[in-house]
Amino acid sequence: MSMSIIEKGKVYSANDIDKVILINFPIDSAVKVYYFDQIKSSVRNELKEEIDKMCNIHLRTIDWLGKIMVVSMYFFTQGTDMIIVNTAGLANHSILFLQENLSIIAEKLNKVAIVTRGNITKVHMEGGIIVG
Repeated sequence: MSMSIIEKGKVYSANDIDKVILINFPIDSAVKVYYFDQIKSSVRNELKEEIDKMCNIHLRTIDWLGKIMVVSMYFFTQGTDMIIVNTAGLANHSILFLQENLSIIAEKLNKVAIVTRGNITKVHMEGGIIVG
């Protein structure tokens, strides 16, 4: 079942979504921000340019925020339906930046992006359910 809309008041199983990627969570299976360095430089540049166009911004990729945007876009272009980004340690304005711009990207690509607010220190998959 491919999903494009998450409705309030419903519980979703990770099995309901074709592909979910957890980013910046304190578990081994989550993608960390340093994954940015594993993406080919030419691909990173193309993704950054696409983000700049979609969101009408000039993204800097020297900091965590820019790198996480590129990593998120990379996984969306690789067929991921949903990304969930843990914002532990980020300032409020950085969280708002992620929410605003990932929302634009997710809508244009018909994907789902969830940006957590607060420090999620434990998360695991339990029967296909993401438990925080």
